[in-house]
Amino acid sequence: MSHEQLVDFVTWNRWRSKNLSYLLDKRTVRLVSGASLIFSAPKVQWVNLFERLNISGGTRGDDYREKIELLLLGFIAKRWSCLLEYFMSVSYDSISTTKQYNEICNLLIGRSQSPHPKEEELDLKENGILEYLNVLVGSDLHQLWKLSPVLAAFAIPSWVTLVQTVSE
Repeated sequence: MSHEQLVDFVTWNRWRSKNLSYLLDKRTVRLVSGASLIFSAPKVQWVNLFERLNISGGTRGDDYREKIELLLLGFIAKRWSCLLEYFMSVSYDSISTTKQYNEICNLLIGRSQSPHPKEEELDLKENGILEYLNVLVGSDLHQLWKLSPVLAAFAIPSWVTLVQTVSE
């Protein structure tokens, strides 16, 4: 194993450990449970709840980030166990550029091994959450960087308008 591969491996393990700690943290598990309960209500009710949550002044601080986090956790709540199993089963793989390119091409044409649902597989609740998140976040996409990277990676499929506006 070359020095570069060793550095990649150590970096991967640190990243994986940090994100696994987030996913298994008591706070996160409680938020998933709460998000599941919130989003089991009709859209009108949970939107009303989110509208009444205070965002401190115009500063968009911790309350704002927690709203975004709840929305993302609500989006993945029904797939939570599967996503945890998937994340724990993925191991470091120093893959070639060709293989990475092929995976990206497969993702773009919908044949990826990704844990993300395809657009047509989303139910009304998930579509509603993504629509609300898109409106809430708007041009504040940098707020996603303040959340756990694994949460955003699991919750935001590449075909979502929110992600497309970042890449354009």
